[in-house]
Amino acid sequence: MTGGEAMATEPTQAAEMLAYDVTRGAWSAAPIGAMTEAAAREFGLHAGTPVVPAGGDTQCAAIGLGASEPGTVAIVAGTTMPVGQVAGSPLIDPERRLWTSPHVVPGRFLLEAHCGEGGPALDWYLNLLGHAGDYTWLDEAAARSEPGAGGVTSIDTGPTRMGDFPLMRTGGLLFPIPLMALGRQPQDVARAAMEGIAYGARQAMEWTAEVGGPAGDIVLCGGVSRSHVFARILASILGRSVRRAREAQASGLGGCIVGAAAAGEFRTVSEAAAVMGDRGDLVHPEPEWTAIYEGLYASWVDQRSRFEQTVARVSDLT
Repeated sequence: MTGGEAMATEPTQAAEMLAYDVTRGAWSAAPIGAMTEAAAREFGLHAGTPVVPAGGDTQCAAIGLGASEPGTVAIVAGTTMPVGQVAGSPLIDPERRLWTSPHVVPGRFLLEAHCGEGGPALDWYLNLLGHAGDYTWLDEAAARSEPGAGGVTSIDTGPTRMGDFPLMRTGGLLFPIPLMALGRQPQDVARAAMEGIAYGARQAMEWTAEVGGPAGDIVLCGGVSRSHVFARILASILGRSVRRAREAQASGLGGCIVGAAAAGEFRTVSEAAAVMGDRGDLVHPEPEWTAIYEGLYASWVDQRSRFEQTVARVSDLT
C-alpha cells in the first residue's frame, strides 16, 4: 500500500518467524509510510493515510473482542481455529504444544493452541449432505438432532502440537452400526460436525489452562460463530457462558483498533478497544446438554487419541 517505501513487521508476526525475543524488545513508534494514490483507489481510502502494522490474525481478533486481560480466551472459529489465552508474561509450554507470542497490547502475551480446520469442516459436511453453502439448513438440521448426535462422532478439528501441520492429517466420521436398526439421519451428521469443532475447542482450552492457569472470560468469533446453534453447543460443552461476536470479522476490527491507536485517536490500544471493541452477546450453556456432554467429551478425547494412534500405525506400514 505504500508503494514499496518500506518493509516491516511487528512483534506478533516476528515472533512466529522466530525473529523476535518475546521476553524483551522495543519497536519504533513511527508509521511504515503513507498510502499511495494507486493503493487508495484500490481500497477506496484516502491517499496519504498512515500505514501501520496491526498484528497477527489471532491477536487482532482477540483485541477486536476486547480480550486483553490475563486468562481471557479467544476462540477464533474461522477457516482455521486457533484458541488463544491471554497471559501477563511470556509463559512457555514445556510440552511444546502451544505457541507463545506477544499480544498487540503491550505487556500481554498469547498462548495459542491450533486446532486445524473450522469452517472447511462444516463446508465439507454440507457438500457431502447435498446442501452446499446452505448454512441455514445446517443450523436447523443440527438443532433437530440431540446432544451426542445419536452416536455419530466427527474427528477432524482438534489441537495439535506446535510443529505438526494440522491441515495435513487424517480425520474421521464414526457412527454406530447396524445402520438399519439405528436409522441415523443427516441432521445427526450436521450436529456431529458442530460438536466435533466444539470438543476440539475445549481440548485446546485445557492445554492453554495447563500453562496459563484457569480461563477467565471466553470470547468467540469467526465465520463459524455466526451459527447460534454452534455457540449454544460450544457453551454447553465448555459448561461456561461464551461471549459471541456480533461482527464475525473480528481480526479486521482488531486491525482498525490498532490503527486508531497508532493514528493518535486513542492513547493506547486498550483504550481504543474499550471504545471500538465488539462487546458481543452472551450465550449461556443449556444445563441438560452440559450434563450429557460431560461424558461425551471424555469419550471423544479417547476416540480421537485411539484414532490418531491407529492412523500413525497404518502410516508406518505404507
